[in-house]
Amino acid sequence: MLTGYKLSYPLNRLPMISKSISLTKIELSLAETIGLARYHANRQQGVHNARVGNQSNAFTDINAMAGEIAFCKMFNRYPDMSVDEHPVYDVLMFGCTVDVKTTRYDSGKLLATLKCAGKPCDYYSLMVGDYTKSNNFDYRGSTTGHELFSKNNIGSLGYGDTYIINQSNLREVTFKCHTMIFI
Repeated sequence: MLTGYKLSYPLNRLPMISKSISLTKIELSLAETIGLARYHANRQQGVHNARVGNQSNAFTDINAMAGEIAFCKMFNRYPDMSVDEHPVYDVLMFGCTVDVKTTRYDSGKLLATLKCAGKPCDYYSLMVGDYTKSNNFDYRGSTTGHELFSKNNIGSLGYGDTYIINQSNLREVTFKCHTMIFI
């Protein structure tokens, strides 16, 4: 055992293999199974789906799960597959909380409801894809909770006020929240 030796390891982002991720048939089936289970559990518990758009609640939950699986696959993480719990974040990366947002629109924006500002994650990341049309999902970038929840980012897409960030304002980030020290 080493004594008196300190190693400070900054926890940076994991290297990405690709910004475009293809889900397998099994991963898409998993997304559909968990997304539908979340949809039914949420409706039974009276949880309001805060989707911004005219797509169905079921599509929103399934496509969101597919985006989360793709994000986790890209960063070599394991997705949260809980159904009855409602954590604030989707992925925990080195102590950083990440909320993965998914849109089916190629030029879609990263959106978060006004209520999200009350319990912000460290990071918000955007995936683009539509599980009904393709097995491919693209990572478009991330932003911090602090940057997202600026009053300047409040806008409307016709469904009420929401926080909006265009893809041009997203970037690759260093998921850096904590430092590990080995003694």
